[in-house]
Amino acid sequence: MTDKTSTEPLATLDTWLKSRRRSVLLAVVLVASIVRLIAFVELHESPVMESYSYEQMDMRFFNEWAVKIAEVDAVGSEPVHPLHLWHRLIAKSEFVAHPDLIEGKAPKELSPEEAGSSTKKLWDEWYLGTRFHQEPLYAYMIAAIYTICGSPDARFVYAVQMLGGIVTILLLFLVSRRMFGDLVAVLTAILAVTLLRTSLITMMGVLLLFCGQVAKNRCDSSGSLGLLGSFGFGCVIGVATTLKSTFLVFAIGMVVAIFWPQRKQLSTVMKQVAWIVVGALLVLLPVFIRNYYVGAPLFSLTSVGAVTFAGANVPGSNPVLGWYPYKTTVEIAKIMHDYHGSLLSVVGATLALHESFFGYLGLLWQKFALIFHWYELPNNTNYYYSCIHSVVLTIGRHFVDALWVLPAAVIGSVIAVAQRRPVGTWIWYFICSIAPMVVFYTLSRFRVPMMMATMPFAAFAVVQIVQWFIARHSRLATRYAVALGLLVLLMSRDLLKDRAVVAAGCYDMSIRDYYLPRINEARTRRDSKAAIEVFESLFATEPDYLRQIGPDRPIANPGEAAMVGSDFSGIYKFYGQCLREAGDPVRAQYVDDLLMRFKVALDEFAAKERAKAQQQRGK
Repeated sequence: MTDKTSTEPLATLDTWLKSRRRSVLLAVVLVASIVRLIAFVELHESPVMESYSYEQMDMRFFNEWAVKIAEVDAVGSEPVHPLHLWHRLIAKSEFVAHPDLIEGKAPKELSPEEAGSSTKKLWDEWYLGTRFHQEPLYAYMIAAIYTICGSPDARFVYAVQMLGGIVTILLLFLVSRRMFGDLVAVLTAILAVTLLRTSLITMMGVLLLFCGQVAKNRCDSSGSLGLLGSFGFGCVIGVATTLKSTFLVFAIGMVVAIFWPQRKQLSTVMKQVAWIVVGALLVLLPVFIRNYYVGAPLFSLTSVGAVTFAGANVPGSNPVLGWYPYKTTVEIAKIMHDYHGSLLSVVGATLALHESFFGYLGLLWQKFALIFHWYELPNNTNYYYSCIHSVVLTIGRHFVDALWVLPAAVIGSVIAVAQRRPVGTWIWYFICSIAPMVVFYTLSRFRVPMMMATMPFAAFAVVQIVQWFIARHSRLATRYAVALGLLVLLMSRDLLKDRAVVAAGCYDMSIRDYYLPRINEARTRRDSKAAIEVFESLFATEPDYLRQIGPDRPIANPGEAAMVGSDFSGIYKFYGQCLREAGDPVRAQYVDDLLMRFKVALDEFAAKERAKAQQQRGK
């Protein structure tokens, strides 16, 4: 923790932490383990823990893929791709435009079995058959866990991912210490303790940064990484690539940066680079052999690029909604029909649909702006809905928030560059993290690994600004503190008026796939008490405004209308029925009164929306 512009007022604390590094690391591991254990216990009996089984979840597909690997088809000799609602809607648009694909019938004339079979056949073709759906490491890791544990129980996977989170914290401590000292490393670890999301990709990204840092230090000190070190570095790159193919782009840039200062010693550099390539190819060799065996393109790792680019970039796509292709199914179907999943052709055709280059730049800017916004844009599980079920996650939500972590990381990066610290690799990592979100789409689960890697810079900014204030470099400290405040203000932009932090769909999936099966199972046993307890566990998580709905608290927006109407009106009606069956007419009457308030509020909101629509048509 060196700073030439100050008298190191925090150096004593840094030295104290350094002298007790083992104890500090042990404490970090202990706290991280306890936090994860508490979160696991809190979420164990909740819809969050069961969300991997929900029909529309990517996690369900990965689970099914892993089970198939473990029990049926280890190499994937048959196409394995998901069929979510959006897949079916795009397929329906394709069948309307090309009825010959379904023997000249209209989509509505197909039986459910025929529709499912035709849709699967279409997407298997567009996903190019036996190509991996996505990078295979995660699915094979789950399959290995299920095989070792002897049961396809997702709790084993959660346990492994929690261990991965602890490893990530240790790696962050190590990379932070080497760049900024022990004080910043400890603060980084404290920040990372309560961030319990996308642990495997986050761990792999930080591991690459750590390996790159070790390789750079060794090259600078001894002039060579060594053949064994080069080979090991390549193996890590290969493993990372099978988890997320964009890691390869980052790794190539990192290797260039490591060896560029030694470019005049070309033969020595080429030997080391060659061993890095050998290590990476050795890890990837099973993938290439598998692809050859099943007839997939030899070097392919994923098949989703084409449809993802089309769905996120056609005119009419709305980045604010994340992955939301539901309003552009016709355009997506036409592009996929014309180019059969060829990524480069799909990219060209999608871009050609835009009326102007600047119009497309505007779409890219919207995606970029979403990266620097406080809201954790959901895709599979909503982070804020998960927080409802866990005190640990709620604390983490308020303590480690993108609202201030990303701005602090930006400030920390600027300070580090101004102090000529070796942070080029990290800046390259940020670029490689941001670029896919701009080119494709922005989601919380894509942003979290980047945010985790930025934490050393966020911690450094905090420590450096405090240090300057203590050292009475008030002007310098104030300058950066004000800049941090302005960036936080920029991040705190409001959500769209109609967007809820926890959307109705989160409750809808939980009610349909978690609570109702348990309620019906209890009723089958004629256990009214157990059924009512399940109802009450659901109502304990409902939005605070729900029971306030009435004359003094009307429905404010379509999101609340969906929550009151499609989600909770039906479940409260069912609850009232169960209360009567259990012989509790008093509470049943309360539910009836609540349902009447819901109905009146929904009618009033619908009338206002109709009036608003008529007014807009008049204009």
